[in-house]
Amino acid sequence: MRWQSLPPAGNTIRLDSSAESLGQLLPGYQLVWLNSGTAALAFSLVQLKMRYPAVSQPEVIIPGYCCPDLVAAALFAGFIPRVVDICVDDPSYDLAQLECALTQRTLAVIAINFLGIAERLSELRRLLAPWPKVGLIEDNAQWFPDAHEVAGLQGDYVTFSFGRGKAVSLLGGGLVAVKEGLALFDLKLSTEAGSPSWRLKVRLLALLSQPWAYSWMEQLPFLKLGATRYHALDNICLMSAAKLLRVRANVTHYRSLSRFAEQGLKARIASTHNGLHALLTSPRCRRLLRFPLLSHRSADRARLTENSALRGLGVSRLYNGALSELEGISELALQMGPLPNAVSFARRLLTLPTHQQVKACHLAAITTLVATDK
Repeated sequence: MRWQSLPPAGNTIRLDSSAESLGQLLPGYQLVWLNSGTAALAFSLVQLKMRYPAVSQPEVIIPGYCCPDLVAAALFAGFIPRVVDICVDDPSYDLAQLECALTQRTLAVIAINFLGIAERLSELRRLLAPWPKVGLIEDNAQWFPDAHEVAGLQGDYVTFSFGRGKAVSLLGGGLVAVKEGLALFDLKLSTEAGSPSWRLKVRLLALLSQPWAYSWMEQLPFLKLGATRYHALDNICLMSAAKLLRVRANVTHYRSLSRFAEQGLKARIASTHNGLHALLTSPRCRRLLRFPLLSHRSADRARLTENSALRGLGVSRLYNGALSELEGISELALQMGPLPNAVSFARRLLTLPTHQQVKACHLAAITTLVATDK
């Protein structure tokens, strides 16, 4: 049994509170603070549905490699998800397939920022120009902009998640930034009930995220750490006051964090060992939540996973497969054809930790494993 193991993600959650206005956190957008990132996506879709009530059975386009929460948001909002494959060795949409998927019923395209690698938003904008009803939802559940990056947001609706392990975490919560000038329909939402145990949960998570404690939890199979399955969305409500008061401190803290681990992995892992190297050195790459490593073969990924697990290095597969392969998806009403690129991507992807607890010794161990894997 190993005595220490890095968690795959998770920075410190600050408990400092601030009543300072959040209105200018994302200039140019109207901000709606909600109970989860999934609720933020669903809220955006409901807004589009209310803008175009004459469209029956509206559709939303989502990528073939994504979190099943996108499906949950779509179904809650009364949309049919239409799943489009991604590019070869790139988590962004295959734009030719996306263009073919657009119909008169399409009201939204969800563009995912993958761990800090942005979608090709300008190209999506050009592609959607002949479709004025289609809203572009920029899903940033896995990323939060530094102050100088806010001007680069391009979605009509830009969503964020503050769940466990996210860039900015409050152990739950979401944000929809609605572009100024767009109508904002009142959904008469109630406010999330504040939990008196929330502060205790934050402190408990900090304890359980320590390498010695996380190693122990990894040995408990009933916890199913890292498992991905579909969960329906139950409701949309406004974020509790307790969490809202702590947004400012946690955003400020996140933006101040060193990128030591991310930069170290970029410098140490050669392009020959990572199919995503070109993306990671392109303008699309921002601050990374986790460092993505795309093996050349699924067997390479399996071997790296096993070897890194023995050493407790915080390496993770992210999702268990392409969207079509995830537990709970097959019985749902989705429009979905073959997803060969998403399946191949899912079978070869690993993510490496970049959070505060990653030290030089961990970087050395990870890069040695990657470099010597054959």
